Amino acid sequence: FTLLLVMGLLPFLLGSQSALANGRALRIPFYSTMYLWIIGVLVFKKISFEKRMWAGLLWFYAMGLFSLFADGSAGSSRIYLFCFLTFGAVFFGVRGGGIALFTALVTLSLAGVVHFQWTPWLGAGIVSPMAYTVDVGTFFSLGAAVTFSLTLFIKALEASGREQAALEKKLVQAEKLKNLGILAGSVAHDLNNILSGIATYPEVLLMDEGLTTQIRQGLTIIKDSGRKASSVVSDLLTI
Repeated sequence: FTLLLVMGLLPFLLGSQSALANGRALRIPFYSTMYLWIIGVLVFKKISFEKRMWAGLLWFYAMGLFSLFADGSAGSSRIYLFCFLTFGAVFFGVRGGGIALFTALVTLSLAGVVHFQWTPWLGAGIVSPMAYTVDVGTFFSLGAAVTFSLTLFIKALEASGREQAALEKKLVQAEKLKNLGILAGSVAHDLNNILSGIATYPEVLLMDEGLTTQIRQGLTIIKDSGRKASSVVSDLLTI
């Protein structure tokens, strides 16, 4: 819609000038309203995104409807209606695309009824109801193909994003576990160095035959406790 605002300025000015030159000055207020409509979609950000996007879709429909009734089938009505159903699928998925597609089909069908039952106004190229039906049917088929293809593509992108997000979460968790393992290994290595003295030095002291029984029992307890602690550290290193 930002691009429409920027790139649509020149067509707006040229269209207004052409309407004025051809005695169709009543079109200028409509063109002005449509241009202000785009500005409103962009500016009023306090309105929810969904409501602004529906307003944007209705802009395409309004332009298509005006072009259809003002210029007949020779105008750019099909382009606007095609954008209407395409962006419906992009912004709102199957629901929006389906609603827009059905609305465009009904609009073109009613236009054909008015043209053939009351007053011909769609253009000289519309020679028979059958030809118009084929024309509308082609538009509907292409519109349906594009609408639902876009919907499937967007759903695939969303699903791919959710897989990717899950993988990123797992990678972060794996990185945390890796860092924890490095930290635990470092701590275990330092503890092992400390405990080696506690586990082995009592054996040297126990070689003294002059030790009392009480001292010998105490050194034995220290030696056994040091070995058990070393075993725990070895288990930690293994993990």
